[in-house]
Amino acid sequence: MTPATGALHIVQISDCHLAQNVGPVIRGVDPDETLAGVLELVRVSRPDYCLATGDLSDEGSTESYERLLDYLHVLEVPIACLPGNHDDAEVMRRMLPGANIGMPEVLDLGAWRIVLLDSTIPGCCPGHLSEERLAGLAAHLRDRPEAHHLIALHHPALPSGCAWMDDDMLLDNPEDLFATIRDVATVRGVIWGHIHQDFFERVEGIPCWGAPATSVQFLPNSRDFRADERMPGLRHLWLNQDGSIESRIERVGDV
Repeated sequence: MTPATGALHIVQISDCHLAQNVGPVIRGVDPDETLAGVLELVRVSRPDYCLATGDLSDEGSTESYERLLDYLHVLEVPIACLPGNHDDAEVMRRMLPGANIGMPEVLDLGAWRIVLLDSTIPGCCPGHLSEERLAGLAAHLRDRPEAHHLIALHHPALPSGCAWMDDDMLLDNPEDLFATIRDVATVRGVIWGHIHQDFFERVEGIPCWGAPATSVQFLPNSRDFRADERMPGLRHLWLNQDGSIESRIERVGDV
């Protein structure tokens, strides 16, 4: 894939699930080791920006965020982080911002505005977008009507095809999200994490992407939980000046 000239290159990483200490293997995967492999892909690709879309820690521990800081600082790429259901959002806000890492609500990058939505419910696995957050999203879209808009959150707004996740682990009010954005012609796409697998679908013309995890992968279209043998990876997004988006998945070990 050859992106258009002047495209803004974004990489999305998600679902690192770092434990309190180095070493615990989660579903047969060492999350520190696999994250290192994915971050090497980021380093080599030299993107303009990195979005980290939640579940960066497995249990919200201070120690896991300290290690994450060490890992991310060496990238020398600006990084915007969102919390996921496994994260402790307050600990994240205390630990992560600084140097090249932040937790902004909005990123203005040339012709593009990226809106980052916190979809977490403290102590719960599914997600929710409150009236306040949806009102904030609408305001961010109005503030730059000339910009192209990309929306990022942790929880998926569409079923993934995995019954064990789709029953009670998604965004619980996706209709409110789409009601907010469907009549905004400048919304060019929505991205999320949480599902540990590649995903793409359009809703009323709006492309929606899910991303693989930097840790264990989930087997697509499985009725019960099953880990996938695919390697961890990330999503590349090229945000073009005309508002179009090109995207592909890259995994550790791809040739």
